[in-house]
Amino acid sequence: MNLIVPCNWDNTLIEKLKDTDVRTFYAKADADHIGGGRNSHLLPKVTQDEIVAFIRKAQGAGIEFNYLLNSACLGGNTANKEWQQKLLETLDLVAATGTKRVTIASPYLIKVMKKRHPHIKITVSSFARIHTLQKAQFYESMGVDEITLDFNANRDFHTLELLKSKLSCNLVLMTNLFCLYQCPYALEHCVRNSHASQEAEDPIEGDNYCCYSCTSTFIDNPTEIIRSPWIRPEDLQVYEEIGIDTFKLVERIFPTHLILKITRAYLSRKYEENLMDLMSFKLGLLYEIQAKFKGSINTAPLLENLQTLQPYIKNQKLNGFIDFFKNHRCSTMDCSDCGYCEHIAKEVLLFPDEKKLKHASHVFKQAIRRLTFQ
Repeated sequence: MNLIVPCNWDNTLIEKLKDTDVRTFYAKADADHIGGGRNSHLLPKVTQDEIVAFIRKAQGAGIEFNYLLNSACLGGNTANKEWQQKLLETLDLVAATGTKRVTIASPYLIKVMKKRHPHIKITVSSFARIHTLQKAQFYESMGVDEITLDFNANRDFHTLELLKSKLSCNLVLMTNLFCLYQCPYALEHCVRNSHASQEAEDPIEGDNYCCYSCTSTFIDNPTEIIRSPWIRPEDLQVYEEIGIDTFKLVERIFPTHLILKITRAYLSRKYEENLMDLMSFKLGLLYEIQAKFKGSINTAPLLENLQTLQPYIKNQKLNGFIDFFKNHRCSTMDCSDCGYCEHIAKEVLLFPDEKKLKHASHVFKQAIRRLTFQ
């Protein structure tokens, strides 16, 4: 097993995770010319010298570093000479950090990077939304070394086995990302975050319609929590059996203790508490709503103890859960006809405070109405 672990630039991560199955740390500067997958205002500020020092220390401990250049949108600037020059300067700065690998979503940027710094390996970002053989083969023909598959492919074993049998490059699966299955907001969210981490753009600190809508859906329809295609620590072996052994964890916006907790759970292949502890459920959005709407939306009772809003998944009751998907393809089925995830949700999901949960649903809907002029 090879784990790819988020980095928040804390050297404690290196000390605690060396001599384990952690293969790679990944991160980027909070903002740069290209942008990335997370909003700058959520990320720790870091200097070029601090980046270089972390990468050198990680590599000295036997852990490689993957620098993110994974913007989903370059703003239509690729023919602009001034923008092009700044792009090349950015790529040179990244190469100067000593990183041996970068993550890229844009085919244009892959070509430029391979020409400019051919010695640096390229991982295709999940933002490229690769979930078919034809699309994967296109990127492989460009000479990439690794592909991070679309999160929605995690439980499509027919496709995973096909990709593994036909491709030479390494395949990566994201494990604990918490998104709606086939999320309708995903593309807009990726583009939004890309612009929100580009240094030429004004900071975007609120108005997160995508996440408000996504979280509201999870609260109103708890079955979506089970449909979200996360991978349990206990189920990594199922993927290794078909030849996929590289797994990516999130989030780099998390504090060190939480990154370590999540990583240790996947290293040990076991977690006996609430599976939601390992997921990126966005309860912190309630603080954003409080700040954005200046108290006109009543979030105060919810913020007193956010843990009472956290769904509880009885992880040990999910033993054998993944086996259903070996013989069923969600992409070719109607969930309302199937009912498997709905049945599982009734068996394994608990909610500590139903009254607060209803209040949270109301809060998110109020924020959505404000943003959509209703």
